Amino acid sequence: MSGKKSQEEITSDDKQQLGFEFQYLFFILNLLKMQPGEEVGYEALDDVHSVSSCGIITYIQVKHTVDAAANGDLASLPRLSEDLWKTLSNWSKVVVDPKKGRDSIKRQKEFIRNSKFLLAMNRDLQKHPILAIIENASQGKVNGTLIKNALKEIETSSSNETIKRYIKDVVHLSNQVILMFFSKINIESIENLENSIYLQIKAKMIPDSYIDDVFNSLYSQLKRDFFKQVKEKKKHQILSFDEWTRKYTAVFQDYRTTLLPIRTFETPLPEHIEEQFFVKELVEIGAIDLNEDGYAEIAEFTHYYLSIQLQLDKWYEDGIITLDRRDQFHKDAYLLWKSIHKQCHISTRKDLSCNDENALKCFYSVLHENLHIMTTDIGLELSNGEFIKLANEKKIRWRYLWEGGTQGGNSQV
Repeated sequence: MSGKKSQEEITSDDKQQLGFEFQYLFFILNLLKMQPGEEVGYEALDDVHSVSSCGIITYIQVKHTVDAAANGDLASLPRLSEDLWKTLSNWSKVVVDPKKGRDSIKRQKEFIRNSKFLLAMNRDLQKHPILAIIENASQGKVNGTLIKNALKEIETSSSNETIKRYIKDVVHLSNQVILMFFSKINIESIENLENSIYLQIKAKMIPDSYIDDVFNSLYSQLKRDFFKQVKEKKKHQILSFDEWTRKYTAVFQDYRTTLLPIRTFETPLPEHIEEQFFVKELVEIGAIDLNEDGYAEIAEFTHYYLSIQLQLDKWYEDGIITLDRRDQFHKDAYLLWKSIHKQCHISTRKDLSCNDENALKCFYSVLHENLHIMTTDIGLELSNGEFIKLANEKKIRWRYLWEGGTQGGNSQV
């Protein structure tokens, strides 16, 4: 049997992955909405769940479809949607779960009294008969018998045995319980989940230009924490409000206190990286040994200077910094190098034999410097990248003398 997947299987896998992502984004949206005393969970009690400050648990099923209407709007929810009826069936089984001691009507009613049920989906819900049943139940306009009759009518119209079985699971609830159950159900249409998350992040006093950065940072950290839980055999993620604020406040705070967002870039390396100008002098003074992981160091330094170059270009393109500010940053880095270079080569002026030794001191001293632009500390990696960039552009050197005998401090940025 071939190990290759058919196109149908590949498409199904893609749809499933989209469903998982949609579910996790809904989890993040609920985290962003969480208030003191509350809790939000992922893949614990349901796809997502929330616990209010007074202990009411909302069981949330999240369903995603790639279907769309001909005009591009949300696809409508089919009358005999398997997602819908399977969800109601599963919840009805939770209500009467004997393993939880809910095998009596009294205990079932107690459970429903402290519960809510939400089905969230990217579907158009208009005119679906289930909505009328739910609304009438919540307003006390129907009793259990009428609800069951409406469900049986829908069941009769279906030839799908699976859906018929799902509906029967719900109808098996007692009249009192089914009335309470439907009064606690809500079905929510989600047209633009990403925009809802965007608005919640914005409400945390995050400027528009940094919202994507906050989301990317938050998503990455939450996912890493989730995978850590999975490795520890915990296949769920639950956060109380206190845990949420303690672990993730820094994600938002970084972009409230820093004027410039630090981004990560892919930096394809140029060919023949050992032939770059900055490499030659580092090899000559002994900072890099091509026979002992030298190429790895060259690749690392190359990544650093390409990253700062892309970072500065992006800030400028986004209108966050001006050309004058960028030029001043280069000049400040040059002047800092010049001061360190001069200090390290005091003895070289009288004895050129210590030129390489002092050049090494200069190089390593410079790499300890942390540069700033405006009020942003850019970190050692990008700072190192700026100095390597200047060296590669022949604007700074590490030895006391330039090629041709001129002093290193005479170059200009």
